[in-house]
Amino acid sequence: MAYVVHIKQIATGAVRTRQEDGEWQSDTRLWTRGSRACDCARALLFARDTEDVACPCGFSAYAIRVTAQDGHEFHCEDAFAARVQIDLPVCREHAGAEVVHGGRLGALARQAFGRLGMH
Repeated sequence: MAYVVHIKQIATGAVRTRQEDGEWQSDTRLWTRGSRACDCARALLFARDTEDVACPCGFSAYAIRVTAQDGHEFHCEDAFAARVQIDLPVCREHAGAEVVHGGRLGALARQAFGRLGMH
């Protein structure tokens, strides 16, 4: 059964949604502990094709809420409902990362995720 991921950018409060074709039960680990749990991946998934994206590694810039198509909630991170930004350390490699420029980044990221089976 397909599911919907609501991705919230904590700093702005903006929420965007993604329709996922897989099943939440099989994708849970990907979103909670895997490659889509990190801010760098969530920033790319949040961005639109024409947007510049800051891609620091960490776990404080984005939060998710996952629902079934009928609205039934599967998962909600505490920071999604919170109004305050939670500051956690970022990995040394990405601390001070710059904004990535290029309007095609969102499309390229989707292609890369698709090839890795992470669409």
